[in-house]
Amino acid sequence: MWSAARSPEELERLFEDAWLMRDEELLAALVADGGVLAADTGQGPLLAGARRLWRARRAYVGTGVDVVRSRDLALVAAPAATHVARRGPDGAWRLAIALLHDTADTSEGAQP
Repeated sequence: MWSAARSPEELERLFEDAWLMRDEELLAALVADGGVLAADTGQGPLLAGARRLWRARRAYVGTGVDVVRSRDLALVAAPAATHVARRGPDGAWRLAIALLHDTADTSEGAQP
């Protein structure tokens, strides 16, 4: 059973899990109100953007994460993405902005 992300690092791991499993419910729970996804295909609401990228077989693997925090905000930087996360009143960390970098291999035979 999923529990709220207690740190930006845990949020990144849960985001990767939700992305790879294409779990809309989990992904929605990880996104702050008004959360935005930006990628090479444009930007918009995070969940709608994720659906579009899933249909395009866009992979996402978060490795090599660096985190910089300032109180209830965090910048999460990795080769595949840069995220802005914030801690809500309930103490859980959620994504406010997810910027996916164009590093995924979407060629024939690549893993989605």
